[in-house]
Amino acid sequence: MPGGSGRPRPAASWDGVRDCTAFGPVAPQSAELPGSPVWSPGDEDILSLNISTPGGGGDRLPVLVWIHGGAYVFGSSAQPDFDGTALCRHGLVVVTLNYRLGFEGFGHVPPTGGGETCPDNRGLLDQIAALRWVRDNIAAFGGDPDRVTVAGQSSGATSVACLAVMDAARGLFCRAIAHSAVNACASPGSAARTTAEVAAAAGVPATYEGLVPTAPATLVDASDRVAERYRRDPDSGPRHYDPAIYGPVAGVAGLPTGPLTACAEGAARGVELLVCHTAEEYSLLDAVGSCARVTTEQRLARFASDHGLPGPLLEASAR
Repeated sequence: MPGGSGRPRPAASWDGVRDCTAFGPVAPQSAELPGSPVWSPGDEDILSLNISTPGGGGDRLPVLVWIHGGAYVFGSSAQPDFDGTALCRHGLVVVTLNYRLGFEGFGHVPPTGGGETCPDNRGLLDQIAALRWVRDNIAAFGGDPDRVTVAGQSSGATSVACLAVMDAARGLFCRAIAHSAVNACASPGSAARTTAEVAAAAGVPATYEGLVPTAPATLVDASDRVAERYRRDPDSGPRHYDPAIYGPVAGVAGLPTGPLTACAEGAARGVELLVCHTAEEYSLLDAVGSCARVTTEQRLARFASDHGLPGPLLEASAR
């Protein structure tokens, strides 16, 4: 897992025609999605994007940049349902992108004693790097860099909400679409607790020196074991209403507050925002075993207790 300024960084230039007829590697993950590439240990150069275009240089077509979901731990830009061919027929340039997932993308890494750091929200930084590439290069594919819409679903939608309020992403897109975003960001304290649990499961110190050299496969396995413990016993640690143990960390450099608070304070001013929700949002997560093993009634009761909701409101929600 690169620390410091190791990634993301611009791709090296090349001469001649580059072969882009196959998808690049996917981020380290344990999920195996039907029809999608699976992760192969050793394929760590995952920061790539795919472009579908009906035009060419000289056109000025609107651009849609899609950020995949997957609870921040699975998914890729190569999933068959993200094929942009159909949208191209309507005059859109479609871009799908990969970003770091799991601990590599969103785990908190304590600084070294000497002050060397690994930035939080590395997955969001990857997305910003991709958007900068789009700004600088999409015109060669017939796209208009001044008409970029960024969209995503589930954790991808929450990423979109974060990007809309981050100074580093300002000016890289003018519109945003969030399908089923969740206003759930970790605090630095809760992110540090997750790091401690994952490090213990991996058998390494919860320090920069212990975590940064750890193999991606080890971090994926350790994260899966921590998440499975939460799913089997939601009371074994902090409340987890979302099946993800990772996610954006708010209250740190680059993302000082969560996206909902930041939007209310005007941080997304100038971005046209469409908010919507998908049907049966948790069905996929339940099918792949990512949801906690509790009933809806138990989940509602815990939520009401934690947030002081009155009994009648809980009963109305259950109906």
